[in-house]
Amino acid sequence: MAINYPTLEDAERGIATGLISENQYNQIVNANLSGSYCWDTLLGGEIEFHGNRQPTDVTRGCIGMRDEDIEILYSLVELGDRVLIQP
Repeated sequence: MAINYPTLEDAERGIATGLISENQYNQIVNANLSGSYCWDTLLGGEIEFHGNRQPTDVTRGCIGMRDEDIEILYSLVELGDRVLIQP
């Protein structure tokens, strides 16, 4: 399950602080408005919840979960639910 990051709010922050270019800002905005993803920016992206992992496995920014846990999560969330990831 992919997380919509960066969002419009992230794009606003990125352009305001100079982290991303106007072109990248526009790519993020257009992707969000069309319901797709724009993961190729300096803000990062391509963050997903996925199975086939153990809780202690290392990922490159994703949230790796055991298959049985990802199935439970999938049954509990709906498209558009907000996700808050904290360290």
